[in-house]
Amino acid sequence: MADAFERGAAPLLELRDVSKRFDRPPDLAERIVRLFGAPPRAPAPAAVDHVSLAVAPGEVLGLVGESGSGKSTLGRMAASLHAPSSGSRWWKGRDMDAMDAQERRRMRLAIQMIFQDPYASLNPRMRVQDIIGEAPLAHGMVDSRGQRDYVAGLMRQVGLEPALMQRFPHQFSGGQRARIGIARALAVKPEFLVCDEAVAALDVSIQAQVLNLFMRLREELQLTSIFISHDLTVVRHVADRVAIMVRGRVVELGPTEAVFGAPRHAYTRALLAAAPRMEARKITYVPAVPPDVLDDAAPVLVEVEPGHFCA
Repeated sequence: MADAFERGAAPLLELRDVSKRFDRPPDLAERIVRLFGAPPRAPAPAAVDHVSLAVAPGEVLGLVGESGSGKSTLGRMAASLHAPSSGSRWWKGRDMDAMDAQERRRMRLAIQMIFQDPYASLNPRMRVQDIIGEAPLAHGMVDSRGQRDYVAGLMRQVGLEPALMQRFPHQFSGGQRARIGIARALAVKPEFLVCDEAVAALDVSIQAQVLNLFMRLREELQLTSIFISHDLTVVRHVADRVAIMVRGRVVELGPTEAVFGAPRHAYTRALLAAAPRMEARKITYVPAVPPDVLDDAAPVLVEVEPGHFCA
């Protein structure tokens, strides 16, 4: 994995062999039937299954896969919203689980998440000034007297008019709510963003505006990101490297142009072949990926060319 970092920088964030299962503890009835010899319930399938990724400072890593592939769960583990069932997460060379409370607090401020549905992730009872300014106020980055000016600066930075800060989320359009979500994430001065389908719910024209905003902020603030999306065109536009996920596993990883231009894994080729095209043609469904290709117990990523890995 280290070969992918041509600039020689150590990873800012690294996930080492992480897995996540959402197991439900046995209830009273299940514990009783087990006393009478009933077999235990089968373990839940892994939402993320032995994934290793590293993201260099200043890099945008695109995470692509169909719905249910585990990409959002992986992003939430990266942002410390989910704890891994196994494996480890490393931030600036330090094991997150070995950090003390103060280090963990700084790390969680440094890694922020932008959610897929901005309306669902914004408190409908709070005004925008409080939505954006609550975290920096709570963490002592700004006092109550300076909160308004601080929020106004953030709103200008993401292309919103500060005069709107006393409005509630339902009074904004979808694109404006997406910008509010971005401003809230930037409010605590993060180094790393996890963008989970951040433009999926927007119209195409608004998507372009928000993507241009992402790219501008990346340059201005030197941000590092994991950009999660099922839209191949969007990922190709914003990402330096791309990881292809299916069934909780990464099956291909490499520079964006290498993965899109010369995909090696059968699933990646099928995913690219299924992308919409502006042409009139008859489509015949042919299973492009045999089941045995995806049923390997422990796929190992092999370097097929410099920086390009395939299971």
